[in-house]
Amino acid sequence: MQNTLAGLVFLILGDSHFASQNFLITTLHDDLMRRGARVATFGACGAPASIFLEARIASCGTAERVGSGAVQVRRPPQGRTRSCPRPWCRT
Repeated sequence: MQNTLAGLVFLILGDSHFASQNFLITTLHDDLMRRGARVATFGACGAPASIFLEARIASCGTAERVGSGAVQVRRPPQGRTRSCPRPWCRT
């Protein structure tokens, strides 16, 4: 497959479909990387989109994956979002 997305960077912030392994945090993330993109995915389950504006606990957990790394799933009380997922944003 061509590297049609080479040089592009995707920061994905998602809901429950991104907060569990083998859902979009795996399938979409992998497909974007196969096409040459750099990808960081962060998901929060049972929470509004505003949960990514400050560090808070998501009611049914969070997940994150950066690049080709493994999916890191955290359930409450460890399932906390970050206010600014680094190195994907600047303070």
